[in-house]
Amino acid sequence: MRASGLRARIEWVEFETFDDAAGEGGAVVAHQPADGEVRTMWNDFKAFLTRTNALALAIGVIIGVALGTVVKSIVDDIIMPPIGYLLGGVDFQSLKIVLQKETEDKAEVAIRYGITINTIITFVIVALVVFWIARAFLKPGPEAPIKTCPFCKEPNAEDATKCRACASAI
Repeated sequence: MRASGLRARIEWVEFETFDDAAGEGGAVVAHQPADGEVRTMWNDFKAFLTRTNALALAIGVIIGVALGTVVKSIVDDIIMPPIGYLLGGVDFQSLKIVLQKETEDKAEVAIRYGITINTIITFVIVALVVFWIARAFLKPGPEAPIKTCPFCKEPNAEDATKCRACASAI
């Protein structure tokens, strides 16, 4: 039989553990689902994607990574050069405190705080963009109706019969 003609099939097997009479861990037993359905890993994965927001989350992560790359380019190539120019021609990428100079057999040891400044600015811009996007798309829902306690003035659910703060009848 040729290797290309083989098809691997992984079936879902559920495991149960049974305790022995002394209450200690016993045997592990594998069995097929009771409904007679043969579940494959692929079917379970498809069900997971369709029943949850995993696909939407994955798309969001991919778009977020792409957005991060674009923002990093904007910060490094557009925002930081004019800021460096205004500060007297400073290149933030080269700002560092050298702890040990480079020698023939040892690499330079330095604290590169300029790169950290670029990273912080990139983070702030990404946070602002995400905030603007969230504010544009996520509108707050209507507020739930509340009933105010006449004694302690604490807000309570509209159908409450007792105040949650002072336990007075409302």
